[in-house]
Amino acid sequence: MGVFDLPVIPAPEFLAAVVNLTLGLVVLQKGKDKFLNRAFFLLAITLALWNLAYFALTIARDAGTAKQWFCALGIGTILAPAAHYRFARIFARRKNQIIEKVFWALGLLFWI
Repeated sequence: MGVFDLPVIPAPEFLAAVVNLTLGLVVLQKGKDKFLNRAFFLLAITLALWNLAYFALTIARDAGTAKQWFCALGIGTILAPAAHYRFARIFARRKNQIIEKVFWALGLLFWI
């Protein structure tokens, strides 16, 4: 399968993954020591993983490969809400981390 054999339909997922990853890296590069930048990078990584897995799922040639990518899709899908909450909490300057820990625990529990 050549590069030009890819269908046009999943192209936005791949582009979104590249944009999320690039944006996350740019923000992280601007301030590695800031909690907000690291939280945004974590959010961007989970969204990029979600987009890449969805892209791979849509171009899978057989059911077995599609099932593997469907399972991988859960990583970004399940952990993205926890990463989003972390980013929003730091952005809003809230100190309560209990809800965030619950989100991460539930996300990891559902991922397993």
